[in-house]
Amino acid sequence: MREILYIQAGSFANYTGTHFWNTQEEYFTYDDETEPLVNHDISFREGIDRRGDQTYCPRLLVFDVRGNFGSLSAAKSLYCHEDQSVGSSSQAEESIWDGDILAYKQEPISSTQPTKHDAPRVGSSPEARINNEVEDTQDGLKESLSKVSSWSDFARVSYIPRSIQKIPDSPDGDHLNGNWGVGRKAFLQYNEETDLMDGAVRRSLEECDSPQGIQIIEDTLTFGSFIDSFINSFRDEFSRLPILSFPLLSQSIPTRSGTEGLRDLKFMINDALVLRTYNDMDSALAVPISTSAAWTFPETADKPSVDIYSASATLCSHLESSTLPLRNRPTPLSLTSLLAQLNWRGINRFSHLSGAFLSKPTERFDGSLSVSDFSLPANKVRDDQYVSPCATLFAISDVTRGLTPEELIAYDKWRSQGPPSFSSGTSFHAPSYPSSEGLPSAKALTGPSSQTPLPAENCPGRLFTRMTTTTETAAMFDAYASLIHNEITRKPGLVVQSSGLDLDELKELVGDLWTIHDNYHDETLNYEGLDDGE
Repeated sequence: MREILYIQAGSFANYTGTHFWNTQEEYFTYDDETEPLVNHDISFREGIDRRGDQTYCPRLLVFDVRGNFGSLSAAKSLYCHEDQSVGSSSQAEESIWDGDILAYKQEPISSTQPTKHDAPRVGSSPEARINNEVEDTQDGLKESLSKVSSWSDFARVSYIPRSIQKIPDSPDGDHLNGNWGVGRKAFLQYNEETDLMDGAVRRSLEECDSPQGIQIIEDTLTFGSFIDSFINSFRDEFSRLPILSFPLLSQSIPTRSGTEGLRDLKFMINDALVLRTYNDMDSALAVPISTSAAWTFPETADKPSVDIYSASATLCSHLESSTLPLRNRPTPLSLTSLLAQLNWRGINRFSHLSGAFLSKPTERFDGSLSVSDFSLPANKVRDDQYVSPCATLFAISDVTRGLTPEELIAYDKWRSQGPPSFSSGTSFHAPSYPSSEGLPSAKALTGPSSQTPLPAENCPGRLFTRMTTTTETAAMFDAYASLIHNEITRKPGLVVQSSGLDLDELKELVGDLWTIHDNYHDETLNYEGLDDGE
């Protein structure tokens, strides 16, 4: 078996991760006739609960500050929601139960179940019944969201004690926010107190038959330097295991025109340091995700709600789908193979995530396809002064969900008529995305209780997701390098004070960012002064 160890760190990362694991739970089948879509042993560990029943728990380490765990406790077995001291409780649980039991089952809060009524509504037509059930779903979603105060509130999977890694809160509440040095010290202290690397991490990997790597979702603002230190320690012991990471960048977006606040500058420097970490590693690939406020959506597309629950659900639907080939049954793609496909040039350790919900009865795969951008888009970081003439796609990994046979034919034709990178990329076609929780529209019903078929535009889980290695990434690193260079030129003392780095470290960072930028430069394109003045 080729298992993957999953790491989640930070609030938005854990909201996204909770949707991810709820989706994995949807893939379970409970009869002998149905073959599951995914190989659960890649992502789940098998255990026995205290009643002797077989159970599956995520092969996962969840990092967050204590207050963000809500009612979820690492207390032994299923018994309570009471808080425990960091480190000591989980270590005691491991020694008592030896890690092979169900540790905690959070009572799920349904996020998609329609509100129940005493009597059915009367509708004279199938369309009326559909509209009634869509309205019920919206009411149920509002009611459920009112109960969600933490990502643990809607978790439907069970965790073993060592999965729960609570980082102590601080009196000021935001001690980790963009503070590179503070986050690194927090990791060292936490590792010393809990024996994290030699305990939870090592045990999670040693129980695998043949671990193939780790997948990370991290909030860079709060856990960027913490996970940076984690990765460095991890590499010391497991240097050959590949890493696929989705760093969720801060709300501060770099532009060449600079920034008015030192706080935003500190956050952007923190983001840049996180990105540089992945560029310095072999067998690693990062897919940066911009703040949800910066996601680009075509005018015709449904835009997700700004709340963290819905935004994380939207992101998860594409993140989970883009990595679905890693869990596919019976022949999963290996993590090493995915990284090699996207970084076949050997110098591109950053890829780009985009996708679309397919709502039309027959989706057209051409220039009219309404694709949304989840990575930092070029026009955002360039102040709209730089417009990519036609980005070069060095590598493509496409995943489609729930396409009709006619749409698959249209998709294949679209790919065959594109540039050479289109035809050389990979494609993976799968059934519809199974979860509708938190997605942009209540149209994502699994079907009304009347069994009346929904119109094609209301079918759930139809989507297109793409990971690309593209020249658009150059614009992102241009923006970071230009901003930091300009700021340390204008006000070096304030930048040093704000970032916690000395001037030489900042200059070295700028140089490294330009090196990454150059790795995505395509000499056949006219970048209209991309490097002017640098």
